Amino acid sequence: MTNAVRLEAEEQSVLIVSSHLHLRNHYAEIIRDLQVQVFAVGDGFEALEFVRHTPVHTVFADFFLPGINALELFLLMKELHFPIPFVICSSELSARSRSEALQIGVSSIVRKPTFKRTIENSVRAAIEARESQMLKFFC
Repeated sequence: MTNAVRLEAEEQSVLIVSSHLHLRNHYAEIIRDLQVQVFAVGDGFEALEFVRHTPVHTVFADFFLPGINALELFLLMKELHFPIPFVICSSELSARSRSEALQIGVSSIVRKPTFKRTIENSVRAAIEARESQMLKFFC
């Protein structure tokens, strides 16, 4: 008999940030298939307020948002010490902007139009990256 330690995983949660209700619903439907809890808000300021009060494990955000864009949201979350894996969805980011976003810590950038498998893979990878960070921190 071995003395194996079992870490109980809390339910994973994903925050979707999009100003378009139909896209929030579309993304939520896809991401729920990953067996995670899904929350959705309409802009970056709502997202900041939400993460202040609710544990979130991954953010999936459209790049263009009212008030602040997804990259600005990512940087604010990072500055406020919310180190949450972050996936940006956009059709209009230049190769340079994409590269810079990845260099500063954005988990991935999904190109629109999005395919279900692409969204699933990017969110799954972000969740796994966070789990890996947590294991390194606690073990």
